[in-house]
Amino acid sequence: MNANMNKTGKVTKKKRKSESELPQIKVKTQHIIGEKRLIDQESGEIVTCVVVEKEVNNDFNFHKVWLNDLMNILGLIGTKKVEVLKYLLSKLINEENLIVVSYKEIEEELGISSRTIAQTFKILQEANFLNQVKKGIWRVNPSFLIKGKSQKRQNIMIKYVNEINEKNERLRQKDN
Repeated sequence: MNANMNKTGKVTKKKRKSESELPQIKVKTQHIIGEKRLIDQESGEIVTCVVVEKEVNNDFNFHKVWLNDLMNILGLIGTKKVEVLKYLLSKLINEENLIVVSYKEIEEELGISSRTIAQTFKILQEANFLNQVKKGIWRVNPSFLIKGKSQKRQNIMIKYVNEINEKNERLRQKDN
């Protein structure tokens, strides 16, 4: 029960509405497509079944991790490097799969040498897990980790691939 104050200032007790009294919001997630005749394997009887299509909205606001790929990366790096990776993942900005951090910040926060931090970043870049967008700004490859819907993953993947291509083009021009 909830306590409420009426207009005269007296405290009254008010019963909560039961679930059946609450407004019900119904969303149609099932659609009957038709019927299908199937043969029961045990009895040989022909059974008519209703075929139903059900919408499942399970592709929203989850971190999706391709564990095999992530474990391969973790296998490449040692203990201190795993600490750096964990720190990076804690700094992940979900909207764009970005990490905004400097080596110095990581060094101060974790007490890990800048050499180890640089090695970790190099390994993560070589494994195509991480790409440097600008100085201090990194994008995690959405093929490994993403939070959100498939469409978001596709959009960020396009950005990721474009950034890699631009980076490679700059390197080619620099070499020539």
